[in-house]
Amino acid sequence: ICLTFDDGLLEHKDYVIPFLESRGLKGLFFPNTCIFEGVPAIPQVVHYSLAKYRVASVVKWMNDGIMEYNIKHPLIQLTNFSTKDLIVKIKNILKYQLNYDDAQKISLHIYKSGLFLDDKNAMKSIYFSKDDIRSMIDNGHTVGSHLHNHIYIDTHTNKNLIENEIKKSVSILNDIHGGDTIHFAYPYGKSQEINIDPILEKCGIL
Repeated sequence: ICLTFDDGLLEHKDYVIPFLESRGLKGLFFPNTCIFEGVPAIPQVVHYSLAKYRVASVVKWMNDGIMEYNIKHPLIQLTNFSTKDLIVKIKNILKYQLNYDDAQKISLHIYKSGLFLDDKNAMKSIYFSKDDIRSMIDNGHTVGSHLHNHIYIDTHTNKNLIENEIKKSVSILNDIHGGDTIHFAYPYGKSQEINIDPILEKCGIL
């Protein structure tokens, strides 16, 4: 049995690791390495923004971003949708419908419109740090790749893009802890449409 924890959340350091260590257990942690470049991953932008500002604000910021960046996607209408349906719609647009660059632009626009505007150090309250990774490894835990950005592989099937995502993630992690990154966790679960095992092997992932 492997105990795995994705996305590099601060709560993993503050709550999960003490819980594991009090029972003599070790965990496998898989951060998106964009967080070490000051860029939040899409799932946290969506979840934290929805929790703090509610759906109407997130829809507004999303629509503002679509217009500002001239993205070819219909604006989201607040009417005729329940809150639950709007949340699903927001997630599906970012996960399935927008291309790689546009999804990153919209996510960052939402983040800067809310979480970052309210707290310039918001990233520090969401994610663990490079020093935390070193401490985890020193204490016997494992850190692996979760891609650089938290993209859905079945949507972004360009193998060069996926390979670059893995390579960048592995390179950043190796620079942080000085070892070899040999573990990988698929964002959103294993791909059903594309086999990336050869890419993982090429990047040194077991």
